[in-house]
Amino acid sequence: VCKAPLENINTFFVSGYQAGPECAWPSGFTSSEILLVRLARYLSRPFTGRYHFDLRASAAVHLAILGFAMALFLCVTRRQSPMVRFCLPPLAILMFTDVAYVAYLNSAYMDNASWVLFLLLVSSAAYADDWPASRWVVPVYAIAGILLVFSKSQHAVLGVPFAGLAVFYGCANRDSIQRAAWRVTAAALLISTAVMPQLTPREYRTISLYNLIFSRLATSDRTAIDKLGLDAGYRKWIGTNAFNTGSPLPDPDWTRTFVSRVSFARIARLYLQHPRIALREIDRELHDSVHSMRPSYMANYRQADGFPPHTAATRFSLWSNLRTRMLANYPYHLVALYSLPLVALLFRRYSLLPLALTLVSAGVFEFVICTLADAVDTHRHLFLFHIVTETLILLTAGWALKIPLRRLEDR
Repeated sequence: VCKAPLENINTFFVSGYQAGPECAWPSGFTSSEILLVRLARYLSRPFTGRYHFDLRASAAVHLAILGFAMALFLCVTRRQSPMVRFCLPPLAILMFTDVAYVAYLNSAYMDNASWVLFLLLVSSAAYADDWPASRWVVPVYAIAGILLVFSKSQHAVLGVPFAGLAVFYGCANRDSIQRAAWRVTAAALLISTAVMPQLTPREYRTISLYNLIFSRLATSDRTAIDKLGLDAGYRKWIGTNAFNTGSPLPDPDWTRTFVSRVSFARIARLYLQHPRIALREIDRELHDSVHSMRPSYMANYRQADGFPPHTAATRFSLWSNLRTRMLANYPYHLVALYSLPLVALLFRRYSLLPLALTLVSAGVFEFVICTLADAVDTHRHLFLFHIVTETLILLTAGWALKIPLRRLEDR
């Protein structure tokens, strides 16, 4: 009674779930997404009852955060030139109402919280750059940033670049109270970044470690087992993942010995000692995973709608179709895109350049973590990387739209 019918899982969109005490599942995960879902459950009770939950209520809560982020973005563009004011908002709407992104709102993935909170964080940063005297924007930035860090351990590292941006805003602000608020925000983000990975269940970290070694690194180079200090007995697991039948992970003795011999720190040393391995993995994901913006198993229709299994919506997909073609045919255009803020730094002053450089750092962190510390469902785990890339494209477009006006002013 607590689960969707087996034939519906990853086949059709299922919105209704039983949510009584008998359906409780202690996952062990800590995530700000849990807070948002609890809020959605509370707000939807008058309509669905106490022990029934409609997933679309969660989508509504996340959509409200997205709407707030868009409102802040519109406030920022309101004081810009007509080219920016009237061209940039439609581009943002085209990007972030694309089905590749909004379809996630009708799911239970923790990335739901990640991407709407990330957009709120970026919008509040842009607002702070435009209105540095505003006192309420610092709490919004802090709350959005901390909740983003605690949305998923994979995204915890984003607290570092955004803490750096908070320090920059604090140093640039003349108000002593504002400077102190920004510094406290930066410290809170760094502390959150240090705490969140420790809250990840050990079992989850072990699964990720197993998949990375045996289904990725060792399948590309069998000597990786030796380089990691594992003996020949581990070779028989090459090509398997933690979810395969017969996986050794259920054996506590085997697992205890395995985690005592390898760790993510040791894998990081492997990459540093053998950079060709890291470059090989990055190149492979640029060609194999980065263009898969929409998971094939995320169906958008209910079984009652009469569509075949696994049917994905095709409307409102103009932007994701364009980006998918570009990523499939020219994956290395991402290098040029992420280099543009550096070009702006060299040739022209850009007011949002600190934010753009922060986005570059965030995108690089997301991509490196997904490609070098993960092995299964990499294309889905790159979801927030695509969101970061979209925001960088948006800022770059705003910079480009200002160039004609600057040329006229120079004349």
